[in-house]
Order: sequence, then structure tokens, then C-alpha cells
Amino acid sequence: MHTTAKSIADALGITEAAVSKLKKRGMPVTSLEAAQQWRKANIKPKHQRYDHTPPSADNPSPEAKHADSLMMFAQAVLDTGHPIDALIPELRAALADVPPSERALHAWPLEVLDVLTAEVYAILSSLDEQSVLAIDLMQHMPLIKDEDLQYLGDFWMAVAAGEIQVNDKGGMA
Repeated sequence: MHTTAKSIADALGITEAAVSKLKKRGMPVTSLEAAQQWRKANIKPKHQRYDHTPPSADNPSPEAKHADSLMMFAQAVLDTGHPIDALIPELRAALADVPPSERALHAWPLEVLDVLTAEVYAILSSLDEQSVLAIDLMQHMPLIKDEDLQYLGDFWMAVAAGEIQVNDKGGMA
């Protein structure tokens, strides 16, 4: 099959005029593969076609993939009976890099999340039972609205990501 400027333009998501300009800059037009390799090596990313597919559980962002890998590694360390204290700063940074809109899409290991949220949990669980921030929600789950559950999930993910921390006075900052 003969490769045409139109077939390369269609495959690369650019115009035929852009193919012509790139050919003058040295892009081969003998095959789509050669054109793609040349573009990868010679065109800055901002000039390449942007993938507009939003992140999802099946298509996570690079930040979420990185966080997934670290969280799985941390779980493996915990499974061996070792602490993950040395990993906490890197885990928090990786979780903080995941866009908030994507955080709820991931099922990160609860045991790792428990370690990351332990300090804030200890403060909240020490509050009296009349507190608005009661920890034992399981008995009340059917009464909690979806938006409240989302708020709680966002709160605990922010704690795990280090965006909410214990301050020097034993409170949260």
C-alpha cells in the first residue's frame, strides 16, 4: 500500500499542509511508522496531538499509575511484617499528585491508607461521643447521604495525601 500525505495526516491527527511542512523539516513520508518515529524524536510534546481521554479506573493518569505502584509496594512491605515509615513521605507525595477528581476511582490498600491516616484518626477517635466528627459511622451508613460519603472519602484521601496533618498542638492543620 502506498503511503500518502493524507493517510499520514489522518493517522497523526494533523492536516496535509502540516505534513508538507514537516516533510520540508525532514520528516519521512515513506511510511506512517517512519513519520511517527521522526515526530517523536523531533517535535516538542506541545505540538503533538493531545489525548483528550479523561482518566478513569481503566485509563488512569500517569500520577495515579505511580501512586498505584507505590501503594502496592507498601502493601507488600506490610505483608512481610515490616513498617512502611520510610515510605510515607513518598506515598503522600504520590497521592497528592493524583488529581482529586481521580482519587475516588482507585481502590488503594486499606492497610496502607490506615497507616497514612493513623495520626488524624487518633485525634478524631479521642473526641467525645457527642462530637460532630464521630468515627464509628458503620451503624449509621444507611442514613448518610451520598454527598456526605463523598465528602468523607475526600477528607480521608486528603489526610492520606498529607494535605491535612496533625499540627504541633495535637490538632489538625
